Amino acid sequence: MNFAIGSDVEITTKWKSNILWEEFSINIYRGKVVENPKWLGADYVCVATGNPKWPISMICKEFIVGYDSEVAKSNTRIFKVTSTKSKKTYDVIFSDGRITCNCLGFEYRKSCRHSKKVLDILN
Repeated sequence: MNFAIGSDVEITTKWKSNILWEEFSINIYRGKVVENPKWLGADYVCVATGNPKWPISMICKEFIVGYDSEVAKSNTRIFKVTSTKSKKTYDVIFSDGRITCNCLGFEYRKSCRHSKKVLDILN
């Protein structure tokens, strides 16, 4: 299973549940496929969530039971921004009028230089 970076997907997963009453747990993930972090293997696919607290879902391909590409046309855009101080590259996600960044500053202040730079580009 290969997923194109930037494509909109709906992925259904199924695995053994930890809840006594349920035999299996089924989850549905919707979003744009993003590049995996370097430490994450090729047996995973990452999907942007649009949630600033958890910007991506890391899904093990082993548990995928179904998927559909180009499900919902959203205006999610992902920008790679390099820090001027540390030279690290951060992912800034602009989705449905909201912006998130995976840097530590954005996690604490909900704002950072990287997100401001992308907003300047978009405006």
